[in-house]
Amino acid sequence: MEKGQYTEKIYHIASRVPGWIRWAIPGRWMQLHEKHIHMSQHKLLIQFHRKVFCWMDEWIDLCIADIRRMEEETKKVLEGIKTDSEVSAGDDAGSSSAAAPPPARAGDEESDEASK
Repeated sequence: MEKGQYTEKIYHIASRVPGWIRWAIPGRWMQLHEKHIHMSQHKLLIQFHRKVFCWMDEWIDLCIADIRRMEEETKKVLEGIKTDSEVSAGDDAGSSSAAAPPPARAGDEESDEASK
């Protein structure tokens, strides 16, 4: 229950969006209520922390060498994606190349051996 006297802020965003959006969307949808903004921020942070807690099992036993190896693999993958996107941006056909697979995690080798 809310205590005390507090006036909720309402942000009118109609003046900050293009005209074709104002034409297509009713005026009452062009308002952001402060309470809803806070609720969505809270929900987002709670979901993030739940995911971090659930992922803890994957990285809790890693040593610094494993983390550095994962960083290097990720760096190579991202550099490959960056060069692929630069090359595809220069193509006249505009075809994009497939993204590189994500780097292997520490537990992946064990699961591969168990499935064989």
